Amino acid sequence: MATKEGTVGGLQDMALLRKALLVFLFVAIAAPVLSEGEPADTEETEYEAEDAAYEETGDEDSCEPWKQMADSEYKSSMWSMISMGDDQAMQKFLEEHPCAPIARAADGRGPLFWAYEFDRPYLVNLLKSLGADPDATDLGGMKPSEMYVEREEEEVYEEEYEEEEESQYNEEL
Repeated sequence: MATKEGTVGGLQDMALLRKALLVFLFVAIAAPVLSEGEPADTEETEYEAEDAAYEETGDEDSCEPWKQMADSEYKSSMWSMISMGDDQAMQKFLEEHPCAPIARAADGRGPLFWAYEFDRPYLVNLLKSLGADPDATDLGGMKPSEMYVEREEEEVYEEEYEEEEESQYNEEL
């Protein structure tokens, strides 16, 4: 029984660490962006201009800042909306920023990667329909759909932990 308790404790610690990391990332990245509304003026001007040019021409070459593998407040905002499951806010963001589906952060990932990672099927389909590339690769060579596989394995462990925890609770009764 000690092995199972050790495994359960380890899984519980991992779940708590993941939750703490998400809270930290939200406080460090999303909260300042959400509280300020839109990103800084210089960044806003650059991205807004590219969105306007794309709307006029339909040419993805006009979306250069979005495609650059670099971090920005806009890209961090998308990550936050996707990770928190705010599909409505993300849909509105995509309507306002037509270049956003092809965005890439410094690690080579973008909104389609994050939608797979956080198991957001509605956003996966929406992003694909708006031009996100399902064959894109991040700096490690992973495709967006491969992010889901990693997440799925994590959830299996969480389900096993929950079943074990419930079983222990029932034994105590």
